[in-house]
Amino acid sequence: MAKKLIICTHGVGDHPDNFHEAWAEVLNANHDSDKFIVKGLFWDDLQDQLFDKYYNIREEIRDVAEETFLKTAYEYLDDPDYQSILEFIKENVFDAVSYLFFKEFRDAILWPKCTIRLLEIIKKYKSYKPVLIGHSLGSILLTHITWFIRQTTGVLNFYDCFLIGSPIGFRSPLTAVPDFLDLLANIGNHPSRMDALTIWAQEWWHYKRNRLHIIINELDPIAWDVKMDVGSNKDIDIIPVRQGLSDKEIKRIEAANANTMQKFKSGSKKIEDIFNNHNVENYLNSDPFKQAFDAIL
Repeated sequence: MAKKLIICTHGVGDHPDNFHEAWAEVLNANHDSDKFIVKGLFWDDLQDQLFDKYYNIREEIRDVAEETFLKTAYEYLDDPDYQSILEFIKENVFDAVSYLFFKEFRDAILWPKCTIRLLEIIKKYKSYKPVLIGHSLGSILLTHITWFIRQTTGVLNFYDCFLIGSPIGFRSPLTAVPDFLDLLANIGNHPSRMDALTIWAQEWWHYKRNRLHIIINELDPIAWDVKMDVGSNKDIDIIPVRQGLSDKEIKRIEAANANTMQKFKSGSKKIEDIFNNHNVENYLNSDPFKQAFDAIL
């Protein structure tokens, strides 16, 4: 069997261009490293271009966001000890909104450049079978550019795709701004986000097996709607927008392609610890991921 080319895609935040080496350490420790190589689809530099180009507009959107859907977070995190947590929430939610809001940059620069980078990696290692792993917003980027490739070429020519810690179910808090599933529908000219989900999931079933793996930690507040322990015997979801897929959406995916969704629980619910549950290492070390990864080698 041909070796696998593991192409990792990072999420938001600052990442070095060799970020994939840290992922490779975990993968090599947990699996037969003779059967794969690990490379990275780096796009942090493109995020920086977006932030530089639209700095003033971004700040205006930030002000609106803080006055609306981050009010609950401020209520429970209005304490100097929680400032780093509050900043983490603001940056993740705000970067997701920025990805959705800045259509011109996303469609004309981000998606085309990342598509070219992905295809160049695959071409360079053409004797390997490409396997994609996207974490956090990187999983959204992979979903969109691979669907663009599918609409352009007619095929999803990837051996497998892992979406880990993915906020694919995120609902935009701004009615004028589409969310991630709306964009999926737009790329494929599908009538609705639910139709897009069905066709998208179906397309990952080929050569007699499912090749799409959505792996979610149910204690990950970026990828799932989690009620956090804020003390005083209270469990509250302090992010008042939906992060995780709805039951209806999960049923639609599973009906189109069974066993796509895999969930696990790992980590603390305490508000000071819970955002660590989103870390990529947590996902790469999870049983659902390790089992699915071993199965493709």
